[in-house]
Amino acid sequence: MTQAMTRQSVLRGYLTRSFLSRALICGAILVSMLEILGLLEMTTPILERHLGALGIVRYACLRLPSLIVQTLPLSTLIGALFLLMQMTLSSEIASLRAAGLSTRRLLVLLLPSIGFISLAGIATQEFVAPRTELALARWWNATDPHSAEKGDGFWFHAAGNVVHIDSFSDGGRRISKLSLYHRVPGGDLVAADTAPELIYDPAKGWQAKEVRSLALKSNRVEIEHLATSRCSLQV
Repeated sequence: MTQAMTRQSVLRGYLTRSFLSRALICGAILVSMLEILGLLEMTTPILERHLGALGIVRYACLRLPSLIVQTLPLSTLIGALFLLMQMTLSSEIASLRAAGLSTRRLLVLLLPSIGFISLAGIATQEFVAPRTELALARWWNATDPHSAEKGDGFWFHAAGNVVHIDSFSDGGRRISKLSLYHRVPGGDLVAADTAPELIYDPAKGWQAKEVRSLALKSNRVEIEHLATSRCSLQV
């Protein structure tokens, strides 16, 4: 009984090492191909921002966890097919069958390596990849000197009001062309504030040098310009 357990442990260790090594090689190849394709597209923008070789390396490192998550299922499948094909060509499968090892038992012996790959993939997807993607987005936005000129406008709600922002730059510290539409609890529009640019001050919040306020009255529209002093908009 002890010898059988020892032989089973040796076989499990051999299959685990073989499977993990081949899955790792396949994953490295797939990730490298995707990294190369991504860098072919992004190297020019990175160099245009004067980030240099360190910027290229940082971009590749921050994209690495998300690429690992994308390629992990395919690399695992290819690694398993590669392992079984090599074992078949070298007559290892025939030898194991002759020794009484069934296909079901072979799959059971592969479960530890499959479990390890699954846990690594879940940990990368749930904890590592979201943080690196957020860090990549912040770094990419903070290093873009012309993002305020792109005009990729979007809308959102803030404290019952409707806000439109044309674009933002400097890591989210500068907003271009903001429109703030004030509504009463019933949903009716009562006022609107527009500012060509807002800059975030940690001590004072969002500050605008010039604000145009429009208030809707029952029989008229009141327009007010605030251009001589800095004012804060509560967004």
